[in-house]
Amino acid sequence: MSLKKKILLIFSLLLLVVFLCRVAFQMYVDNLQSFAIERYELSDSEMIKLNDKILALNSVEERALFLESMYAIDQEVRADETTSIEKYGYDSNEHANALLKMDSVDAVNLYLAKRYLDTYGYPDVSSFDETAVYTPLLIFHHQSDFEAYKKYFHYFYSAYQEGHISAHRLSFSLNRKYMIKFGKQFQTEGKSYTDEEKIIKFIDLLDLH
Repeated sequence: MSLKKKILLIFSLLLLVVFLCRVAFQMYVDNLQSFAIERYELSDSEMIKLNDKILALNSVEERALFLESMYAIDQEVRADETTSIEKYGYDSNEHANALLKMDSVDAVNLYLAKRYLDTYGYPDVSSFDETAVYTPLLIFHHQSDFEAYKKYFHYFYSAYQEGHISAHRLSFSLNRKYMIKFGKQFQTEGKSYTDEEKIIKFIDLLDLH
């Protein structure tokens, strides 16, 4: 066997090993995510406690602090995930555990965001700072549950129409939901769309009327 063929064979074997490692890791992560759903599924008593926490937000200041806390932990678990990759590698147990933690936090935050919107509506820019106003959209943005996003989309669209959410942020969020639902990037077909035009397009494509 020539040296060139040996090199090609070794390279092919390395690619196969990498592929098999990726498959094995994905199966491991899938198992962890299944565990997260079971482990962090809220019981009736836990939901009552969280609902009570929402109902106890009697002032704008308390609601603002609540929203900002949700934002902080959302960003914290994502920073931890990035750090786990940089420090231990993408295929590490540490990264898988960081994903598990992020999934559990996202599940709790989604429940809290739903209850907040149902109780108080979308935060407005005249009463809350930018971080608090952005938080409910951000929490839903990070979810893979498209049906939940669809159910609560009227809150985001009304907030956009009233000037509480920028066209760029809503368009960015809708673009992610398009990728999740259809598994591909939105194709502009050479056209240049403004954020406002993209919003109209995505609402139609995602059936969010």
